[in-house]
Amino acid sequence: MKKLIVLLLSFTLLFGLAACGGADENKGADVETTTETPSAEVVDVGEFTVEVPGEYYILHETDPFAEEDENGNYPIRTDAIGLIRGGESEWDAFSKPTIYINLYGADETGADVTKVFYEDVKDVECSINGIACDAFTGTSIGLNEGEEYLYYVIFYPITDAKVINISFPLSINGEEALHLEDPDVQTILTSIKLK
Repeated sequence: MKKLIVLLLSFTLLFGLAACGGADENKGADVETTTETPSAEVVDVGEFTVEVPGEYYILHETDPFAEEDENGNYPIRTDAIGLIRGGESEWDAFSKPTIYINLYGADETGADVTKVFYEDVKDVECSINGIACDAFTGTSIGLNEGEEYLYYVIFYPITDAKVINISFPLSINGEEALHLEDPDVQTILTSIKLK
């Protein structure tokens, strides 16, 4: 049962990342540190750190394709994290706005802007800390019939060799979720640092 849950969460993350998009209001957005920074803690993911505001539940992702330890647990990934706004457990990733952050090598397939998982894809301009990013918005279906998510997907070239993939919902079933201009979202995006 534990393996099935991990596998379902992994596929949800995969499709959630692939199904990212956003609204036209974020066109030309430049994410820079805001003066309204919410109180946040620095979280060490392994290969990078990120500041996480207090209202977010930290979802340490596991690698279901790796070998289990002696207790049947998969190892924690050191290149990915999920941040659930207003979350209290990992299960809230299915119902609350979640920011997914994944680190890839610039030449890995994960760093390609894969739009095939989305509908109504629109390229948008975006920069983080003055660095131009590939970004787009698009809609994706949810796990339950009739669910629809409008996602914002960003590929942030943090160095020549590494790309950060960031995705989060702008709306869930037509209800507002997260926005690039939100102070907490800006805190998260501008604070990502490689170790």
